[in-house]
Amino acid sequence: MKQKYDKYWGSIESINKLLLISIVLDPRYKLDYVTFCLSHLYGNDTGEEMTKGLKELLCRLYEFYNGRNSNSIGTQSSTDVQLLNG
Repeated sequence: MKQKYDKYWGSIESINKLLLISIVLDPRYKLDYVTFCLSHLYGNDTGEEMTKGLKELLCRLYEFYNGRNSNSIGTQSSTDVQLLNG
């Protein structure tokens, strides 16, 4: 059990960001809960730094899925389609 903990949560470099995102998107927990847990496990400064990085990652994911990312795979918003058709 200790090996699995060390693999996924042991060091700050080995944490999979998708695990943290799944916690944020879970209706029972939110970003404040992740901040609390990271601060409790790794200290206040590291927890705040990880939370800031997690917020940036969530914003980038939102922009990608929203179609604002220039590298998106052919997704266009409805206003872009209307402008091209109009």
